[in-house]
Amino acid sequence: MPHRVSPNERIRATKSTSYSPRASSCRRSGRCRPARLDPPRQLRPRTVTAGQDGTVRRWDPLTGRELGVFAKFAEPVGAMAFTPDGKTLFLGTNTASNTPLPAGGRSPSWNGALFESHYTLSPQLIFINRYELIRMSQQAFSTNPGNLGNIDSLVFGVRYYPFINARAGFAYHAEYAIVRQRGASPVTATDLTNSSLLFGFDFDF
Repeated sequence: MPHRVSPNERIRATKSTSYSPRASSCRRSGRCRPARLDPPRQLRPRTVTAGQDGTVRRWDPLTGRELGVFAKFAEPVGAMAFTPDGKTLFLGTNTASNTPLPAGGRSPSWNGALFESHYTLSPQLIFINRYELIRMSQQAFSTNPGNLGNIDSLVFGVRYYPFINARAGFAYHAEYAIVRQRGASPVTATDLTNSSLLFGFDFDF
């Protein structure tokens, strides 16, 4: 089962079994399987462990403090592996794909809205603004923050026609978009922000 990792963090697995963030936690859950995280300098390192109780936890290895639960499964986690690019963590369990939801789990629900405006400076030059939002109305677990998974997307664009007539037309189109998702980083539980730039053209005759 894959779990996405923040694109701002570089992760690699270690083979060490001697690290125990909290000995009491490992005694309760059985054997821990550690993985060491190597984020950029501006971020503190993080450690992920999985125990026999099926709980995957995040730790601060510098202080030994538990940072929260990364994932929870009904059966023990038998293995963890990271993709070579460090962006995805795979967790191996014996849980079938049709297993009922864990205790306290429920179907999440959300609502979305889209607002778009155009400003025509001239028949050849059009400015575009678009704002899209998604708001969670019910979380998968009642213990999750109410805004977990909320998404905001803001787009600025421009469309320019160098020439246009009754027989043919040519247009340049450019957009810049920025998207923020609340609490989406599975390791640090911080917001994820991404941006993109689009250039294109079309011709019609």
